[in-house]
Amino acid sequence: MLLLKALSAYIVLLGSVVFHEYCHAWTAQRLGDNSPSLLRRLTLDPRPHLDILGTVILPLIMLISGSSILIGWAKPVPVNAYNFENPKKDMMLIGASGPTTNFILAFCSTLLLKIKIIPPGSLTESLVAFAIFLNLILGVFNLIPIPPLDGSHILLGFLPHEVGMKYMKIQNFGIFIIFFLALTGILGLIISPVFYLWVYLFNMDFITPALTLLNFK
Repeated sequence: MLLLKALSAYIVLLGSVVFHEYCHAWTAQRLGDNSPSLLRRLTLDPRPHLDILGTVILPLIMLISGSSILIGWAKPVPVNAYNFENPKKDMMLIGASGPTTNFILAFCSTLLLKIKIIPPGSLTESLVAFAIFLNLILGVFNLIPIPPLDGSHILLGFLPHEVGMKYMKIQNFGIFIIFFLALTGILGLIISPVFYLWVYLFNMDFITPALTLLNFK
């Protein structure tokens, strides 16, 4: 049962991050850049999207350590802004497509629980609850305007060119800023209100008990 829980949760994680990156690739392709297709990123096959740290090592460490939750990421989809008619606007759309996908996945998972076709207290219910929680985290997290997160590409579209060039230099320190936010609890303060607002709006008080059933200890 322990192995089944871990494997099932990992599949939910993998599917969420792969859909996220696929929608980046699909949007870029639709806007005129065929780089994702040439680099085999316009696919739902997880293999081209795998990031050794984000989709293999980190989830494995969390499973081994007995964490009750999983999180991770896939390789960013490379795009060539020179292929777009309106690079600033199109890069904003590409940036927004990933988090939007996660919110859509969270909404679809919410509907699955609301129509009450899943047995309460089951592993399936826990996994769907996990899909909601995880995709809300991924959606909100990626909207934070810290390079290289998707939110930085959205914000960049509103900035004058010179300001934008200076702003993107933060990317060299972006990962350290993100770790600082995570370690100090600020990241949780940003994400938690969205989760609780979602629970309130959809009247889903049962989701927290469902999540507690999904642990790997």
